[in-house]
Amino acid sequence: MARTVGPNPAPAMGHVSGDSLQPGNGNTRIYVGRLSYDTGEDALKRLFESVGSVRSAQVIRDRHTGLSKGFAFLEMATSDGAQRAIHSLNGVGLNGRFIKVAEARPRSASSRGTYAERRW
Repeated sequence: MARTVGPNPAPAMGHVSGDSLQPGNGNTRIYVGRLSYDTGEDALKRLFESVGSVRSAQVIRDRHTGLSKGFAFLEMATSDGAQRAIHSLNGVGLNGRFIKVAEARPRSASSRGTYAERRW
């Protein structure tokens, strides 16, 4: 049974395992997806501080409208804290949605570039 925080969570849609994030590997960045568009950095920090110390939280927003894109990145103080957060909070309900919590993958060099480069 999934735990919930906030009103009326939607049904869970699968889980992502955080098995690649091992204690002591130094990775402390976490991806959080399926966020309600009303969820802000403060709500994320409060939830994730229940499992460990949070260094930073950033909800990703559209650069033109300023509206949330429905996902965020957090940095935990330790890799152990990041692993605990992934295993404890993946699938938890927050503001009406079951969130997806996983290890943040590094940006690949090909994921950014000019419009012309991405176009083809």
